Formats: sequence, structure tokens, C-alpha cells
Amino acid sequence: MNKELFRDDKNNSLRISSLKRFDDAISFKGFAAKMVLSGKETYFVKNKKFIVSSNEYIVGNDETIASIIIKSSEEVKGLCLDVSEKIIREVAAYNLEKPDAFVDFLLTNKLFIHKYDAKQTSLGYLLNDLKDKVQLSHNGQPHLNTELFYSIAECIVSDQLYVFEKLGRINFKKQVTNQELFRSLQSAKEFIDEHLFADLNLDVLASTAFLSKYHFIRLFKSVYNYSPYQYILHKRLNLAASLLRKGKSVSEVSIEMGFSDVPTFSKAFKRLFNESPSHFYPNKQF
Repeated sequence: MNKELFRDDKNNSLRISSLKRFDDAISFKGFAAKMVLSGKETYFVKNKKFIVSSNEYIVGNDETIASIIIKSSEEVKGLCLDVSEKIIREVAAYNLEKPDAFVDFLLTNKLFIHKYDAKQTSLGYLLNDLKDKVQLSHNGQPHLNTELFYSIAECIVSDQLYVFEKLGRINFKKQVTNQELFRSLQSAKEFIDEHLFADLNLDVLASTAFLSKYHFIRLFKSVYNYSPYQYILHKRLNLAASLLRKGKSVSEVSIEMGFSDVPTFSKAFKRLFNESPSHFYPNKQF
């Protein structure tokens, strides 16, 4: 089953699918995102295999040549979104002083094909909201209009500008090499995000990216402005700040964040935020 929920005269569209078997080529229109709601779908794009599971999505455009395999005993459900090239160009032009190179990246074969965790991106957050509206709608036809697709385009521009800028920091001559290296770094970064409190030593992270330790450290810092260790530390400290604002004690947060003792935690926290952890207590009196 492939059901169209919305289409306008600009070729913006939203569809839902529910299939047990599928093995064929598929097309992306404008800038497109295909999100798996349940089960998994296997995509083949540019000689790369992407296994997209529940709450993950993959992106593409008019020039993306892809095929998909679905093979399941239960219905695999998906949400497919197409945003018109015209709206993408309009939103990029409004938000960027020099949008041409970025738009060229988004709408040509230069696009970085990747699967994304919907919990980690602006577009993913919006897709989850759409998913909820579809599921809550009694007749499966939630109220949609063209205005929504401008909001979607803003999310796309925000997310993909991050990718465009980070990818631009890898300076090998070949586009394919740059994308492969960035994909390796993204895999390592996503691994860190998912295993933030595991024993994330350099050997593990470099092997996740299929890079030597030196090459991994150098590229990671070049792309993300932090060494792998600094990135992990900042992620934990930002989470610590959030927990302190919710009322947890410094000692509780220090333990949860994996610090050896409160003084070590407080020192690291103050170095990042220029304030002691107690500054983040919600009821502190000034």
C-alpha cells in the first residue's frame, strides 16, 4: 500500500507506505526524505548499502538513483516526503547570503547521501510530528497545506547546512573521498552519541570510523572543532547542565556523568561554562 496524503501544485507531497515485499528502483523528487516508521528498508545508492530502521530516514534528490528492498513477515511502514526545488531555493536564498554553492550541493549529485536518526535532526523532529499527526488522524488524512512545506524546507536547510559546512572542511580533491571520510566520521560521532557513557577509548572510535588513530583524531578535530575526547566531555557536561537545571544535586550528576569525584566534575564544568555547577540550580537566589 502506498497512499498519497497530500500534493500541491508545486509538487510538494507526503505519502505513507505499508509493504511486506518490494524490490525495485525508486525515485526522489525535489529534495526528498524517506523515513521508516516500523521495520527496516534496505537502500542501494551510489554503490552503497544503507539499512534504514525504525525512526531513521534517508535523503535524496532528483539526481539520486536508488533501489530499495523490503522483505518482512510483517508490514514495513514508511513516511515519504518530497519538497519542491522552488521552495528549497527560496528558503535558502532568504536565510543565506551566498546560497548558490549550498543549493547546488542540495539539489545535484553532490548531495551527501546518508541515513539519519530522526531524534538527532530538525527534520527528524518534524517528521516525527507528522508521523504522530498521521497516526492520530481518524481517516489517515491529517490537515496539511503548502505552508507546512516551508517549515520543512527550513529544517532541511538548517540540517544540511551543517553537513555542507562540515564536509567542506575535508580537503581531499575527490568529492567521493571527502564524502566517504565524512561518512566514517559521522558514524563514529553517532556511535559516541549512542554510547556516551560506555568505555569510548580511541581504539574503539578509530575502528568504528575505519581510520588509523592519528588520521581519526586529525580529521575529527578538523571537521567538528573538537578532538574526540573534547567532544565526549562537552556532550556529558551539557547533559550535566540540563540535569542540574532540573534540580539534581552536583554529587548525583557528577556520578551519572562518570566523573571520578565532585572536584574533578566541578573543575571541568567551570572551565566550559565559566560558572560552578551550583549556578545551574533552578531555585538559586541571586
